[in-house]
Amino acid sequence: MPNTPTPNASYSLTLRVKIQNQPGKLGEITTAIGKAGGDIEGIDIVSVGKDYLVRDITVNAASEHHAKEIVDSVQSIDGVEVANVSDRTFLMHLGGKIEVTSKMQLKTRSDLSMAYTRASPASAKPSPKTPKRPIT
Repeated sequence: MPNTPTPNASYSLTLRVKIQNQPGKLGEITTAIGKAGGDIEGIDIVSVGKDYLVRDITVNAASEHHAKEIVDSVQSIDGVEVANVSDRTFLMHLGGKIEVTSKMQLKTRSDLSMAYTRASPASAKPSPKTPKRPIT
C-alpha cells in the first residue's frame, strides 16, 4: 500500500468561487474537490445575486502540488470562476503569531535600559547586603 499523504490543515486553502446560480453547481464543485482528493472543511456564502453566487470553500490538501490540482479541478468546471485562492497557513503567519510581553511594567527609559542590559558577572550574583526576599 503506497504511503499517500493525508490532507491536513498545514495545506489549507480557501477558494473564492463565483458560481452560476443553477441547481447542481455546488454539487459539481464538491464532487470535483472530492475526486481530486481534497478534504472540504467548510463552505460559506459571501454574496448572492440573481445570476451568480459567491462562496468561500475551505479545503485541506496534502501538499502544495495537491492544492494546485484541487484548484485546477474546480477551474475546469463550466459556469464556475475561481476568483481567488488564499493559503490559510500563510495568512496566519502575516504580521507574526507570537507576542512578547514584559513581566514587569516598563514606565521609563531607565526601566527599559535596566531590563535589557546584559547582566555582568558582578550584577548576576547578589551581594551579601542584598536581601533574600524582595522588599514589597
